[in-house]
Amino acid sequence: MIVTLYFYQFLFVFGFFKLTHSNTTKINYFSYENSESSIVRRKRAILRKQDFQWTFPISYYVSKGVNADYVNLAIKGIEKETCIRFKKIDSLVNATGLNFVSNQGCSSFAGRVENTTYQEVGIVSGCNTTAWIQHMILHSLGLLHEEDRPDRNRYVIIKKGNIIKKKISSFNKNTPNEVKTYNLMYDYGSLMQSNGTAFSKNGQPTVVPINRHFNRRIGFARGLSFNDAKLLNLHYCYSKCPIKQICDNLGYSNPNDCTRCKCPGNYMGRNCELIGPNSPGCGRVYLRGTLNAKYLRVGGVKNCHYQIKTFPRSRIRMLIESANLPTPKHCVINTGLEIKYFRDKTVMGATYCGIFYYHELTSAGYHVSIHYNGFEPKNYFKLKYWRRRPRIYYGGV
Repeated sequence: MIVTLYFYQFLFVFGFFKLTHSNTTKINYFSYENSESSIVRRKRAILRKQDFQWTFPISYYVSKGVNADYVNLAIKGIEKETCIRFKKIDSLVNATGLNFVSNQGCSSFAGRVENTTYQEVGIVSGCNTTAWIQHMILHSLGLLHEEDRPDRNRYVIIKKGNIIKKKISSFNKNTPNEVKTYNLMYDYGSLMQSNGTAFSKNGQPTVVPINRHFNRRIGFARGLSFNDAKLLNLHYCYSKCPIKQICDNLGYSNPNDCTRCKCPGNYMGRNCELIGPNSPGCGRVYLRGTLNAKYLRVGGVKNCHYQIKTFPRSRIRMLIESANLPTPKHCVINTGLEIKYFRDKTVMGATYCGIFYYHELTSAGYHVSIHYNGFEPKNYFKLKYWRRRPRIYYGGV
């Protein structure tokens, strides 16, 4: 079966592993080709009798016309975050693994489809960046769309009325029998999350975050998110550390150093128990939310992490009274201000850039982590925070 899909801009998609079965294997092929009006993506699903699993190191060859430096950087980034290893080869004679080519558009198979020869990964000018190449490699490692997860309806709304009619089936969500998420939370900041106007016929949104704090914030990842790497490590590297470390804040044993934890952003230390790292001049980083409002004002060129805690079962109310933050093309993590207010601190928090006033939010749990990254002396934010009393249920009708 071949389904042709049209993109109006490059997308970062995919976010969980496809489960295959012993009697059949679905093989997906993704292609992004430049045209005058769009970018084309083709997806083919073909029944196979046998699965093929990657073994490490995965050999790779960079053909003429592909920027080898970008490929090498993309691979080093994956190796740094996971136990997955690659080996560059100088010849395709009797080779298996990945062959990066420049005559196949932007394309990749999903998962390993051959074990006796190599499979091609297409890289052209439109996807010739380290993030895009990582994106295509993650295809080859088996990752699929984030917004096709079984639980996606809790996180995004698919606007079918804005989708090109023949492409609506591209937004069908997978079932728990088809995919494995390893119980990781949906991540708006995943490299595998699509842009909000994917397949739009009119320029209007097709994928809308249910959480308003993430409007116009999805689809712009610059590399693997913490949970992208965690997903790969749980799938490919779980046995690397027979003795698991006890890690705070949903960290996990680092497969590249089993004596330490791999920590989500904003946390550090052997067991992810510390906030940081911080530049000089950040001040107190461990703060307490009380019934009396307090203020956190940070400004200038510095990189600071903070944690605000209150009593269990309580919540933290926050009001950003004013801010003048960096203004990049896309408001992503590590630029401006990020507030991780979900209970799960492994996923991207609410991100803020530019000049704005009076933005409110409430924590989902009893603590939040905050990351400020100012690039200019004029950058700053002023945050008011206080403890919200827990709701008490007395029973009755």
